[in-house]
Order: sequence, then structure tokens, then C-alpha cells
Amino acid sequence: MKSILCLFIIDKDPSLTGAPRTVLNLLTGLHQRGFRPVLVTQRESPLTERLREQGIRVEILPLPSILDVFDEAVFEYSWTDKIKALGAVLTYNREMMRLADEYNADGIWARQVKGVLLTGFAALWTRRALLWDIGVEKESAGFVYLLHTMGLLLASKVVTQARIQPSIIFGKRREWWFRSKFKPINPGIDDGRREKIEQAHDKRQTSGAVELITVGSIHPRKNQMMLLHALNGLIQEFEEIRVRVVGPFRNEAYASKLRSLIEEEGLEAYVDFLGWRDDVPELLGNSDIFVLCSQAEGVPQVIREAMYARLPIVATAVGGVPETILEGETGFLVPPNDHERMQARLRTLVSDPEKRKSMGENAFCYAKKRFSKEKWIESYVHMLKELD
Repeated sequence: MKSILCLFIIDKDPSLTGAPRTVLNLLTGLHQRGFRPVLVTQRESPLTERLREQGIRVEILPLPSILDVFDEAVFEYSWTDKIKALGAVLTYNREMMRLADEYNADGIWARQVKGVLLTGFAALWTRRALLWDIGVEKESAGFVYLLHTMGLLLASKVVTQARIQPSIIFGKRREWWFRSKFKPINPGIDDGRREKIEQAHDKRQTSGAVELITVGSIHPRKNQMMLLHALNGLIQEFEEIRVRVVGPFRNEAYASKLRSLIEEEGLEAYVDFLGWRDDVPELLGNSDIFVLCSQAEGVPQVIREAMYARLPIVATAVGGVPETILEGETGFLVPPNDHERMQARLRTLVSDPEKRKSMGENAFCYAKKRFSKEKWIESYVHMLKELD
């Protein structure tokens, strides 16, 4: 397989965050190895600009309005609208089939179940291999269970970011039934971005405060509320704590709740919302502890980047995160929504600079072994060759 048609749906906030950056790194890596990826997406964005700069073809194929929704809004549709959405899905597949023929694509790649449904029938009708790159998926229940099963039937390979993801997302029965399709591949970090992170760390000048950082869209799934609850108890003991919350505002109602809590608990002097930032490598390199509070994840790119910044990590044990962090060596895992456990783990690190340093060094060494871009692309290339 050399020519690949790749569908990636751009979020309503087109910032080059974790998922788009992962797609950028994957397609440029494959391009450098002699493959011919073509990105298909519904709108222009920083991702499309960067890919064109690298000489990678981009096709803009707008989504019908009934499908151009986010936060799984389609799952809330009435059955009448769901039937209309299915008709739009089939129409989009016909357009994907046209593009696949135009570019003489050997296979089709899609991220998340929405992408698989928009491409899977095109792959089936033209007898092309279909790659489903999972990322993060909604819980497989009700209508989503049906969509996931359809995706598993259509896909030739299902790429996961962690070995545990198939059982978490699909359940033990379907994990066993479709076991030959699952391929765990750890995503890597782009060399240029990794160098920026390491340089920022090497140049860092300490300010005296213990800098905590969390990076992710301001959204209930990312659960920044958990960190604020944990912080509320810590500032009574450590006034030098500062928290930087980095990420675009994807849910204004949730952001309003966060601001209200900060005001009610008097946390204004301790928490900064920085919004979307293009200098995340520099921010990581100038921090002391990375925190992840998500309620659902694959393996977030920013965790891997934080490891290259030599940061100890305190994260919720969701998705593939437990396969990324060595408990007690590179960081700590806590149950989702357990802000008291998170507070205890943060207290350990805030009060012990030597432990922060040793864990951060362990994280850096671990990241170099597991999360290089070269190893990631090599694994992908090997899988693509198996589909020839």
C-alpha cells in the first residue's frame, strides 16, 4: 500500500491541538517514507496549511450540515434525523469513492468511528483496505454500540494507542471476536517539537513557585474541575503553587462553572487560564508538574510531550494512560474524579523537589524508549506493508 486517502474531521475549533498534530506527524512521517497520503477534510485549518507546506495533497470535501456536528450531537438526534444522517453518510461515501479512484488510492485511513462510517462503505464498494485509527471513542452502549460494531466489521485493521483500549471501548466479547484486527501502536513525538521542549527545559530559570500545568480543551471530558478541587486544599499548605490551564474553550457553560469555582474559593491568584497557545513546548519546559484529569482518553500526545519536558505526571487512570505511566517511577495514577487522591499525590510532589526531579528524569528516559516518531512511523509502515 503506497497511496492512502486519509479522512480527518476538523473540530469546530481548528487549532492544531493533540489529535490534529498527531495526524500531521503521521502523514508527514509516511510521506517521508515514500507513501502518498492525501488528506480529506471538511474545512481549511492550520492542519491543512501545514500539510500543504510539506508537499502533501489536501482535498476539502464539506460535510452535509446534518453531519457537521460535534460532541457526539448526532447521537441525540431523533430516529427520523438519524435516518436522514445515514443517507448523508452514504452520499459522503460515494464522494470518498470518487476521490479514492481519482488518486488511485490503495487504501483508506480514518480516525474515530465517525470517520470510519464516512469512508467504510467506500472501502467496501471498491474493495480497498480500511484502517480505523481509534484515538478516543465514546462509550460503546446503545446506538453507539451498533455504530462501533459496524465499524469493526468494515475495518481491515483497527489501530489503537494502547493494548487495553479494545476491551475498554468494545468490551471483552468483541475484543475477542475481532482480535485479529487490533494493532496497538504508540504514537511518537515530532523531532522538532521534542527539541523545543528539551531546549525550554534546559534554559529554565526557576521562579520560586511550583508550576503545575494542564493542557487540553476546556471541556467536561478533560475535567479541569477536578484539579481546581484538588488545588483548593493544597494552597492552605503551599502558597507558592501556581496552575496554568492551557487549551481552547470548547464548552462555555463548563468554562463558566470553572470561573465560578475559582471566584468562590478565592483561587484567582493561583490559577491562570491561558487559552489556546502555540508555545506549549516552552510552557511545558518551564513547568514542574504535569496534571491530567480527563474522564476518557486514548494516550494524549501532551502526556508524551510532558515526559520529554522531564515532568512528573499525575493523571487519571483512563483509557491507555495506565500503559504510559510507570506508577511511582514516572508519575502517579489516580481514579477519575477522585480529587482527594489527586491532592495527596500532588502534595507529595510539591513538597519534595528531589522526587519531582527523579521522576521527571525517569519520565524522560522512558519517553525516549517508547515515544519516538521514528519507532511510531516504522510500526505504521510495517502494518501497511502487511495489508498489501
